[in-house]
Amino acid sequence: MRIPCFLTRGATVVAAALASAQAAESLTARLTTDPTILSEAGELWGRLPFFNDPVALTSKPPAVVTKAPVAQGTLLFGAIKLGNGPRSVHLLAIDQPASVTADNCFLYVDANQNGDLTDDGDGKWPKARLQGVRDKAYTSFQAFPVLRASYGSPAGETAHAAYSVMLNYTIMRREDGHVLIYRRTTARVGEVSVAGKAVRLALIENDNDALFDQIAPAGDAPRPLWLMADVDGDNKFDSYAERFDARLPLALGGTTYELAIASDGASLTFTPTTKVPQTPGQRPAPRPATPRLPLLATGGLAPDFTALRPDGSTMKLSDLRGRVVVLDFWATWCGPCKASMPALDQLYRETKDQGVVVFGVCVSDKKSAFDAWQAKPGVATSYPLAFDPTGATAENGGSSVAESLARKHYNVSGIPTFYVLDREGRIAARYVGNTDESKQGLRDALLKLGIKL
Repeated sequence: MRIPCFLTRGATVVAAALASAQAAESLTARLTTDPTILSEAGELWGRLPFFNDPVALTSKPPAVVTKAPVAQGTLLFGAIKLGNGPRSVHLLAIDQPASVTADNCFLYVDANQNGDLTDDGDGKWPKARLQGVRDKAYTSFQAFPVLRASYGSPAGETAHAAYSVMLNYTIMRREDGHVLIYRRTTARVGEVSVAGKAVRLALIENDNDALFDQIAPAGDAPRPLWLMADVDGDNKFDSYAERFDARLPLALGGTTYELAIASDGASLTFTPTTKVPQTPGQRPAPRPATPRLPLLATGGLAPDFTALRPDGSTMKLSDLRGRVVVLDFWATWCGPCKASMPALDQLYRETKDQGVVVFGVCVSDKKSAFDAWQAKPGVATSYPLAFDPTGATAENGGSSVAESLARKHYNVSGIPTFYVLDREGRIAARYVGNTDESKQGLRDALLKLGIKL
């Protein structure tokens, strides 16, 4: 029987790959922690995506705190966990006064893990950032403490390593809310010899727990476990062409390998395989710019729409006819939106008895995020909120920002966007952004409509 030539060629390729894998030897790399490589002055700062995790804060001190600092304001306690050993938990506390400046908000981290939050430094944040140029309000603080990653089990520690994280504390409009997040700024680094050539490596976990076992919980999308490999030998890591998923086969020096990774990241074993190797991280195609549309003209009737109340019932904009409406298009993920909310709520409380309603419509967002906001608001408000299902993300079967009512019917290109509607539902004013101009403009528009302020 004659065998088609393309089959013989395919068999030859498979046989060659198998022979190559059998001829190649397993490789081992020993890795050490570099606590600076992903920090501000580090080689990979700002060059890779990252995943932040929140730190739960409470005013009740944990039982293991033996000594707490004298607070100038509210003392909030939290903890982060690095590793799986007996010394993996790190306590911290934030002292937040009622009126925050760059100099009176303090961070205390129990770096030596003795329960005493007063003997690890003076508590000053290394970096404070302005929220906006206009109000000169320091609302965001950063620190990069180097802590102990503890490995083993609760019964005993088998290894430990220096591990840095970035802590970022943001105060939403001073006393109106706060959030503490963190992420790893450490990688395991080393090199492996491939075909007589030393290849630099950096192993990076994204669960922010100093563990390199990166297995996603059931139902969750896994965060990546990256291996950076300087395959071209230029002593630099290319953020795309030299970034691999460490859980998939990868090709180095003409051989494809699978990786076995120690949970603490201290060692890598490269085992030859005949499996198809992955393609390194691809540079994303440039996203087309969304054209900015002119906002709807004043004097025209505001387009009607239907949105979901927090209880799942529907309401129409036209249900508010006969009242002066300040329409706010916002999202739970939008920092400027959240920053604008305290002033909006104050405006609502000043004018609601005169027939004014602030109506906050959450657009281009996840329904689960909106529901979570109702349970625990990022900023406390008293005016009515609703959700736009037409602009929901894929989580909810929605289409895109372009399909949202804000974009299609109100020409919204950025949020927050505000429209002021008179009692007949006609557009009296419109503004974009959390700016002094928009804040004053909303008040001026209400005055022109006969509202007393």
